Amino acid sequence: VPDQPAVELFRLDDKVQIFFVTGDGKVSTFSAPESLRIFQFSEQPDEQEESRTNVFLQVGGWTHPLVPSASPCLLAENGALMFPDIYADLPNSAVGLVLLDDVPSETRTELIAQLQKYSAFKAEKQVPDHQLGVLGSGLVKGAELLSKGIEIGSEKAGNLIE
Repeated sequence: VPDQPAVELFRLDDKVQIFFVTGDGKVSTFSAPESLRIFQFSEQPDEQEESRTNVFLQVGGWTHPLVPSASPCLLAENGALMFPDIYADLPNSAVGLVLLDDVPSETRTELIAQLQKYSAFKAEKQVPDHQLGVLGSGLVKGAELLSKGIEIGSEKAGNLIE
C-alpha cells in the first residue's frame, strides 16, 4: 500500500478473524481478533492514473485492493467474507474474514454496504446457525454427551474429596 494520506471509510476494532485457504484446499486456523479498516486515498487519481486502486481493505497486516465491480468478494453461506489471496504462491488461494458473534447487525450491514460499493460483491444464501448437517449434528451431540460425562465425573470426584 503506498504511503499516502487516506480517509478511513469504515472501522471495526478487534472483531474480525482472518484465515487462509490454499489452492489445494488446506485451511489455516483463525487468527486472534484483528481490526478491519476500509480506507481511501485522499488524492484522487488523475486521468493518466485512472485505473489505479485508491480504496483498500485492511485486516491486521493483510491488505486487499478494492475496485468497484471488479474486486471479487463473496459472502459465503456460512457468513465468511471471502477474497482471492493475491499474495499466495499457489493459484486459486483465498482469504476469509469472519466477524465475531458480538458484532451488531447494523455494523455488519454497514460493512456489507461498503463492500457492495467498492467490490464485485456476491452473496450466497445464508445457512441458519443451527443447520449443521448429519456430521455436524453428530459432533455437537458427542460434545454434549462428553460434557455431561465430565460434569458427572467432576461432581463425584468432588464428593470423594469432601
